[in-house]
Amino acid sequence: MAKRRDSTDLKEFFEALGLKPKDKALFERSLTHRSVLNENAAETISNEKLEFLGDAILGAAVSEYLYLSHPDLSEGQLARRKSALVSEAALANLAVHFELGKYLVMGKGEEQTGGREKAALLADGFEAVLGAIYLDLGWKEAREFIFGCLRSIPLSRGLQKTQDAKSRLQEYTQRLYKKPPQYRVTRTKGPDHAKEFEIEVVVEGKTAARGRGKTKKEAEQDGATQALEGFENA
Repeated sequence: MAKRRDSTDLKEFFEALGLKPKDKALFERSLTHRSVLNENAAETISNEKLEFLGDAILGAAVSEYLYLSHPDLSEGQLARRKSALVSEAALANLAVHFELGKYLVMGKGEEQTGGREKAALLADGFEAVLGAIYLDLGWKEAREFIFGCLRSIPLSRGLQKTQDAKSRLQEYTQRLYKKPPQYRVTRTKGPDHAKEFEIEVVVEGKTAARGRGKTKKEAEQDGATQALEGFENA
């Protein structure tokens, strides 16, 4: 049978979130996976309804964040970025950052099959926590919490796979410098049917990396990848 976690056990979790909840029982519910109901007749409520609410809160906050931080992007570009930021991989990454997995209450069978590390389960739990933040502390607090996550927590590898290198580099430079990177062709060589392009990636007036490819687009992607690796290793 799953062990019911006492609210006092969540002190470190609340500190990691940077929150001071009023209704701790609400957060306990947000961390209760539905598998508990299958093994404990006394349990009647899981985090599914809070997950439903959190999904809506997340979508609204991410949409606002992207609208404000990327005024140069089209509706389609904003939609693609939103899709990446609210994806299962992105939410699981946030859950891992806050060590949400170790605070989840789940059925014995779910735990034995690695439930605390399952991306889908972690993502759902994170959305449920967002629902709890909204109900307990209000929209402003939930919005600021989500904005803080978007500003400061690195993209996971899973999320990176859903975005190309140029998109990720633009997210990074827009967040830090409030402007996108520039790409300049510095050299082309070879015959028309086998050209090779060399570009430089310029961030804040400085060359951040150089890329090569058989097309300008390929060279820009290569340069963006090199730039991202440079920033990550700095």
